[in-house]
Amino acid sequence: MCARRRYPLSKIRHLAAQLTAADVPLSLLTAKQLYHFQYMTALVSWLHALASSCDPLSNLVSTTIAATTPGTSLSTLTSPLQTLLAHDLHLPAPLRTRLHSLFLTLLASPSFKHSLAVAYATTYTHSTTFYTRGIGAPDSNAYSLSVQFLNRTTFVNYLVANHQLLHSITSALYTAYSYATVEGGGIDTDHHVMRRRRYSHVVSDLKCVLNVENISLE
Repeated sequence: MCARRRYPLSKIRHLAAQLTAADVPLSLLTAKQLYHFQYMTALVSWLHALASSCDPLSNLVSTTIAATTPGTSLSTLTSPLQTLLAHDLHLPAPLRTRLHSLFLTLLASPSFKHSLAVAYATTYTHSTTFYTRGIGAPDSNAYSLSVQFLNRTTFVNYLVANHQLLHSITSALYTAYSYATVEGGGIDTDHHVMRRRRYSHVVSDLKCVLNVENISLE
């Protein structure tokens, strides 16, 4: 049986910094944090089971997750749903996968779909900044949820008019390409943003928005 080796925290942090500098982002978790994530994964699975059991419980779960807490203005309304989407890219894969499954189940509720669309728009700039830098898995993130509402004209018009979605998308695309810009204005096609297509979801969202009548870049 192999003996488990223990490394000092300073050495682990040094190795993590070297990997991050080499465009290999990673997270360091304590045993306590790992336990908390495992607990939250089990909790989300339980909520999913409740939501799948009957419509009243599904409505209860959706309204609780999407409930907003008033801030100093309409733009500072916050909800558990917004918090979850803002940190989606940083969550461990098991927890993130179960959350997305829960969201898809709750999308049967029109009010939850509206809340998810608003949360997506209001956290777009924050999330895309991290994703462009290499945080988050390309095959498992909240961007896959956008097809649930960006293919609806009423949702797109509302998000563009009230939550500046088009501005957020174009700004995110500019930021993504800025990371790969070299001196002289050219694009480094070997940069991780280009090589790993960390901008593709932004392009997809932009296409969806511009396909809506009366929406333009002007």
